[in-house]
Formats: sequence, structure tokens, C-alpha cells
Amino acid sequence: MIEILELVTNKMIEFGIIFFELVGMLILFVAGARAATVGIVKKGLHTSRTLARGMAMALEFMMGAEILRTVQTRDLRDLLLIAGIVIVRMALTVLIGRDMKEADEFVEAFEKKKEEEDVVEDLMHERAVINIVDEDADD
Repeated sequence: MIEILELVTNKMIEFGIIFFELVGMLILFVAGARAATVGIVKKGLHTSRTLARGMAMALEFMMGAEILRTVQTRDLRDLLLIAGIVIVRMALTVLIGRDMKEADEFVEAFEKKKEEEDVVEDLMHERAVINIVDEDADD
């Protein structure tokens, strides 16, 4: 009975590992395609932010697979290898998070500057219209 439970548990863990890794890869592919599309359409402004968010989410799923893999590990060598992989992925998550923050700050600054330029342009347009109306009134 215990052997059956162990077999079922191992199969569920193996399925979970494959599922999390596949979902992580799918998210990464979709994020790459979206980032490329955003880069073409919006000329790169949101590209790195879109890609970084997708990479962060994909890494979270892949970390889930590694956590499940630790349940199956019976050997210290394998456990150390998994720990190394988890550490590298955690470092990547931190770096991607920092990159996302920088990209968000850049986009916000760019959009604020663009908004200010639009306001100045609107004011200049209104002044030009007022000047035209004043010239018509003088005639």
C-alpha cells in the first residue's frame, strides 16, 4: 500500500514538474512575442518592461518546478544541484525586478515629459488661435 502511495505521489510530482516548466516556457514565449510586437508598434518604449515582466513570471513557474523537484531528491549531490539552480533563478528574479523598476521609471518619466510637451503645444495652439481671432477682430 505504501509503495502504491509513493508511486502515485512520485507520478504527481513528475507531472507537476513538467506542468510548471511547460507553463514557464509558454509564458516566456508569449512574453517574447508580445515584447517584439510592442517594440515594433511602439518603437521600443515598453519592450524591455513587457519582456521583463514575462521573464519574471516564467521564472516563478520554473522555481515552482524546482521546489517540486526537491521533494523527489534522495541524494545530497542532487539537492545541492537543485539549490544552486534555485539560487541562480532567485538572482535572476532580483535582477529582472530591478530592470523592471528602472524600465517603469523611464517610461513614467518619458510619458510625463511627453504630456508636458503636449500641454505646451496646446497652449501655443490656443495662443495662435487667439492671435488669429484678435487679428480678425481688428480688421
